[in-house]
Amino acid sequence: MEQNIQVLSYTLPDISILHDYKPDKHFYLWQPDQTIIVLGRSNKAKAAINHIQVLEDNVPVYQRPSGGESVLLSPKTLVISAVGSFNEHKKPTDFFAYCNGIIIEALEQMEVSGLGQNGISDITLGAKKILGSSMYKHSERWFYHSVLNLGIEAHTIARYLQHPSREPDYRKGRSHEAFVTSLGSEGYHIDIDLLKKKIAQGFLY
Repeated sequence: MEQNIQVLSYTLPDISILHDYKPDKHFYLWQPDQTIIVLGRSNKAKAAINHIQVLEDNVPVYQRPSGGESVLLSPKTLVISAVGSFNEHKKPTDFFAYCNGIIIEALEQMEVSGLGQNGISDITLGAKKILGSSMYKHSERWFYHSVLNLGIEAHTIARYLQHPSREPDYRKGRSHEAFVTSLGSEGYHIDIDLLKKKIAQGFLY
């Protein structure tokens, strides 16, 4: 009999800026210390993850309040989250563009080239995805939640995550291996602390 996966409520560090929001603490950058799966709000574990591998490797599974598809976090990712008010950003697409713009500018300052935004809110490097993001509406605030792939290899993502039930048009049915890349895989071995500093500066100004 297949063992059920325990899906945990989202208690990861960046949720603090949503529930304990302060104007001077409206963004959060962090790197996980272990491999973690995070399901989107409407995802079901049975359809989204590869149960045998997740159980074998004892990978914890959380479910976030924001939409989008499931993601894999690890020490080789940077989680970038931010909170914005409806007064400043009327539509979720406005806040996606604002946050992604800050990240793209920071990466370009680190001499990463070929960046763009595709789908609803992905950041791409060439034709491949390096960052996925999602949005959650809470009270009068938007919660932007994104994952930048610093160095996870696509076959690792494929080990734990099934092909998503929904995908952006530009994916065109491509497998994880053909669709996802990382900064490291593209030859960018950047100073992560400096990147964090540049992203933080973008949100502060």
